[in-house]
Amino acid sequence: MGFINDPDIQAVYKEVQKQYPSLEDESKDLSIAFTRYNQVFPDSIIPDVVAIISGFNYNIAVSDSVLAIGLEMYLGDSCRFYELLKMPEYKVRRMSRSFIVSDALKGFVLANFPADSKENDLVSRMIYEGKMIYFISQLVPHFDIHSVIGYSKAEYDWCSEHEGEIWSHFIDKKLFYSRDFNIEVAYINDGPFTKGFPQEAPPRIGVWLGLQIVKSFMDKNTEISLPELLKMNDAHKIFNSSGYKPVRS
Repeated sequence: MGFINDPDIQAVYKEVQKQYPSLEDESKDLSIAFTRYNQVFPDSIIPDVVAIISGFNYNIAVSDSVLAIGLEMYLGDSCRFYELLKMPEYKVRRMSRSFIVSDALKGFVLANFPADSKENDLVSRMIYEGKMIYFISQLVPHFDIHSVIGYSKAEYDWCSEHEGEIWSHFIDKKLFYSRDFNIEVAYINDGPFTKGFPQEAPPRIGVWLGLQIVKSFMDKNTEISLPELLKMNDAHKIFNSSGYKPVRS
């Protein structure tokens, strides 16, 4: 009861109620996604989706049968609570309503398909992340791909416009087979931008590149189904069979 009656939590609750009198649109999108998910995995358990206030601890929480969305984590980039909590700007810019559905689906998919790679190198992590984003994009094909990956349109467009430069960066620095944890963090984890690129470059460029490789692989191997893709734990095979090779710059 202390949490519920806390004045700060009450203030957060009022703001959530103000911004989210209804989650009708999000519910429709999640219903579409889980209908498609059930078509791919007919024996799967579809979770009950609930809205919560977690005290700024979780944006998405997943259990065996429940998918919880912490709505206080999606109050928009001008929310005064985020400023009071001194949350980093790069996090705040994605704490808006437009990312609820994609974040919820990513939380659900990551929980149900944990990483299971034969190798412990950067390209394996990139392919895993790319597979997850690709799968989610198939569940909500009416979503723009930039919102599925967690980018703004400008961020996604920057990567597309600098595709050759990104590819050259990874090739020249021999990054793909690196097992250095710090390198993985630099290219996979969130941040204000990706180290080694201009500051206008978005974070998590390794995830973006992993998605391009997986897309190329699936375009080239149309006989492979989504379940088969998700079961493939040989990231090197996907990488080498993708045919992905943009013009270097």
